[in-house]
Amino acid sequence: MASAPVGLSIFAHGSACGWAPVSRIPQPGAASRPPTVCGCSPCDASLCPGSTGVSLGRASTRLVPLTSAIAIVAFVFLLALLVFANARRRIRESGIPEGRVVYQDTDCRRSVERPLVSHRYGLTGKPDYLVEQSNELIPVEVKSRSCPPSGPHASDAAQLTAYCVLVEDFCGVTPSHGVIQYANRVWPIRYTFKGRERLLEILDEMRAARHSDAVHRDHIQAGRCRACGYRAACNEALD
Repeated sequence: MASAPVGLSIFAHGSACGWAPVSRIPQPGAASRPPTVCGCSPCDASLCPGSTGVSLGRASTRLVPLTSAIAIVAFVFLLALLVFANARRRIRESGIPEGRVVYQDTDCRRSVERPLVSHRYGLTGKPDYLVEQSNELIPVEVKSRSCPPSGPHASDAAQLTAYCVLVEDFCGVTPSHGVIQYANRVWPIRYTFKGRERLLEILDEMRAARHSDAVHRDHIQAGRCRACGYRAACNEALD
């Protein structure tokens, strides 16, 4: 009996055992294989810089918002630095003494500072600046007008003394002096016991005048009379 070819016998035996024939899959030639970039294998080609695979596209998409965020943070930091430098320049030009500004009531961009209150003396006020200097607080009042040749007005000196009293009572620190910054010069005012007592006398006179039937004019300055809000009702107004 002629024997069947070996390949046929194996095929027949496999069919009898339930094997399914598997056809040989042709391998792609060199021309049909994906190109290899930078020496990478075809499976890693999408990770190479020159590849247009999906992986690089997703990485680029993630880098775009990150770069934008860094640019925004850098811009905000630069803007804050410019604002700070401009504020420091304005403070230097204003003649404010050297030190750390801990209170400021002249910048409209900032929130309104709460006033200093002295319940003991019934006094409330808001200095333009409080400067910390050598473990004390120096009140600073800024005036847009020039200083008179004879020196500060008595009212200006009393106002600065009132700020010194407020700092002493509200902050618990006794200032040695205060500063009036006029348009043409800086004028320091010493805080003395005599000046403090004179201020308290003025406060008592003001409280007494509030309950008086007649309050008399206490100056001879026509300019102040013209700018006074009570000029129409005052019978002592200057021409």
